[in-house]
Amino acid sequence: VLRFFGYFKETVDGSPAEHYRIRICVFFYYLEDDTMHIAEPRQTNSGITQGYFVKRHRLEKPGGKGYYVEQDLKVGMSIEVYGKVFKLYDCDDSTRKFYAEELKTPQPKAEVCPEDNFGKSHKVIKKAANKMMNPVKLFMEARLGKFIHHNTKSFLENDRKVLRFFCRWDDTSVYGETNLYILNYYLADATVEVLMIKEQNSGRDPFPALLKRQKLPKSTFEVTPSIINIGALGEGVEYYDAKDF
Repeated sequence: VLRFFGYFKETVDGSPAEHYRIRICVFFYYLEDDTMHIAEPRQTNSGITQGYFVKRHRLEKPGGKGYYVEQDLKVGMSIEVYGKVFKLYDCDDSTRKFYAEELKTPQPKAEVCPEDNFGKSHKVIKKAANKMMNPVKLFMEARLGKFIHHNTKSFLENDRKVLRFFCRWDDTSVYGETNLYILNYYLADATVEVLMIKEQNSGRDPFPALLKRQKLPKSTFEVTPSIINIGALGEGVEYYDAKDF
């Protein structure tokens, strides 16, 4: 598969912030049957529908002069597809190697793709890996429902892997009884949840979760709220892991 990078300019009406939009597309040319498809990478908050621009098939040249073949594709040229004019500004390394070794026609050097006002104002800033998040920001995002993954490697390797244990609690207090539970240990983030096994006609109100999913400390004293623990983020606290079960 040959891969070229191109763009076309689209007029934006009714916007004081921009007058045109540069829409970048990727051309995939399949050597086995001379078909081609064009895909537009999705851009966050672009406000336009993106994805497949042209599905895979043979693209006809303007005026019915035949179909596009690999000899027609060249960096720096303009290609018309269904009334839209694309400018090819670059191709990948394997495509350059194919043209240089197989067709003996090396591709020209890459050109600079122009940038519109939207692209300049929506540049993605790469975050440093494994950077410690501010405690206040961590608390606010968790409060809004964001699940924080501190160990991405463990999450990718162990996601949806759960250890399941059946356990029993013998309540020896007055009017106490034996209760049955299921303990789930999630390998992805080392969290634990304890769920009650519901029994028919037990006379108890439904109370499914004895412990919601969270990290389980071996000593509750270390995580008990107090003035001296504010901002400590559980430093030095020892939690249960898979080896303890």
